[in-house]
This record gives sequence, structure tokens and C-alpha cells, in this order.
Amino acid sequence: MGKNGIGPLIVGAMWALAATAQAQVATATVTGGGSLAPPRTAAGPGVPTLKAAEENGKALLAALGASDIKTARSLPPEKILGAAAQVRGAFWPALDGYVIVGDEYELYKAGRFNDTPILIGTNSDEGAAFVRGTVAPADYEKQIRTGYGEKANLILDANPHATDDQARTAAKNIFRDSVFAWSTWRWASLQSQHKGKAKAYLYYFDRRTPDSPQGASHATEIAFVFGNLGRPTTAPSESQRSLSELMSSYWVNFATNGDPNGPGLPAWPAFSDASPKVMYFDQTPGAREAVPSLEQLKALDAYFEWRRGQAGSGG
Repeated sequence: MGKNGIGPLIVGAMWALAATAQAQVATATVTGGGSLAPPRTAAGPGVPTLKAAEENGKALLAALGASDIKTARSLPPEKILGAAAQVRGAFWPALDGYVIVGDEYELYKAGRFNDTPILIGTNSDEGAAFVRGTVAPADYEKQIRTGYGEKANLILDANPHATDDQARTAAKNIFRDSVFAWSTWRWASLQSQHKGKAKAYLYYFDRRTPDSPQGASHATEIAFVFGNLGRPTTAPSESQRSLSELMSSYWVNFATNGDPNGPGLPAWPAFSDASPKVMYFDQTPGAREAVPSLEQLKALDAYFEWRRGQAGSGG
């Protein structure tokens, strides 16, 4: 099972696709997205091409003041971590042609993946952990026009940003959707529609509190999955315990049987495009036929499709 706690959010999607993992994957659980965006040659969502990763490696060596890998390996961990913070994506997995053999989205479409049950999802306010401070509408628009090319207007239209508050929400949401939610939605769709016999189960964690009134931030669901609730001086509430018991039961069932359902639990239907059921974990947990932020996800879908077309045409 792949989870945020053991590595990057993309580990589960890569594991499900990796040619080297065919006999090792029984189920895949990913809390926080996948990695189905087109391979990237610069910053942004997606797995870097080998060339881009090698350039990152050179930048890391330069930041370390090391002439080669042997020298870098002799350095203390603190120095390596400090240098890595200066190089975006320094330790990100790459499209190396061996473990990750191609565009993961296209591999799924071609049926070239390890056909295992998947339980995947995102949180409602994932971007809050990554977007800090105020965001002016002009700054948000500049970010989108710089990053999304010909499809910038499509992204801007799908994310209202007329005021500072709207712009900050839009900045958080585009981070959530481009890095986490789009890949999660598309992964579940591809698993269910493209030759996959194993089922996909999709969730949306939206537990709101006085400390997080706009939604659940990145990784906050993990404490509920593993029953690691409360603080040293504060016992968990009854509602926390109830939600944690529900979620951990689903996860244990899935790890055991490849299916989260079990006696006494509300039914969690498998996801499909024809019946896009999503398990909501909020004040009233239950399955609903409603993919969150679908309009925004469709806008990103058009953007990523355009990017693939550009790559295919050499543009």
C-alpha cells in the first residue's frame, strides 16, 4: 500500500505502473493524488523526463559544491537536505525508461499497468498547506497565464479570482487540482474504463473544524485512517473517534480484501465514469454521485490534453 507517509504522493500511481513491480503489488492506497500529468521538461505537475531530471541533478551537485555523485554521497545529510531545498524537484522520480517507462496516462490508456484494486482520494483544502499569505488577483492571473499557455483563459474562467479572497482560494484550488485532484479523478476513471478488472474506490476528505473552516488540509486524513487522534493534553472527541473508526475499518478491509466494504459499514460503491460514486468523509459520511470541483477538473483535463498534443507535434 502506498501512502503519503512513506514518500511522495505519486508513489502509488508509479507502483501500479512500474514494470519492476508486477509481482509485488496487491493493492494500492494513495492519500493525495497520483501522477498522470504529461511528462514535464521544466517546473510544474508531472514526472520529469530523464533529461530534465539529469539537469536537476546537475543543479543539486552545484548547490552542494560537489563535483560528482561520489563526493555528494560523502556529505552529511543536513547539507544535502539544505541544498535540495534550493532545487525544486531534486529528489522527484523520473521517467527513466526502466521503472517508469513512459507517460503514465498513456500507459493506462493502453492497458499497460499492474491491475490491482486502488483506493485513492484527496482532501478539500489540500492547497492550504502550500499557498500562504494573501494573493492578489493580478498575481494569480499572471501565474496562470505564465503556466497554462493557450489554455490559461479556460483555467481562469473556471476559478473566480476577482478579489484577494477569491484569488487566494483560486490559487489554493489550482494547486490542489493540478497536483492532487485531477490525477486522482483520472486514475480512477482509467482504472475503471481501460481494461482494468480490479476496482477503483474514490474518496473525498472534507472534515471542517474551527481551525480549518474552508476544508481539510493536506494529509489531515492520515490521522483518522490510523487512529492517531488528539493531542498530548486533549482527548479526541466522539465525532473524531467515530470518523476514525469508520475510515480505519474501510482501509483495513481494503488492505485485506481489495474491497473497503464490510459488515456494518455504509456501502462504498466502486467508481466508474457511468456512475461516479465518491465516498465523502465529512459531517455526514456517505457515498455520493458527485465528483468535487468537476468543472475545474474538466478545465485541467483540456489543458493536459493540449499539452500532450503539443508534445506529440513537437510544439
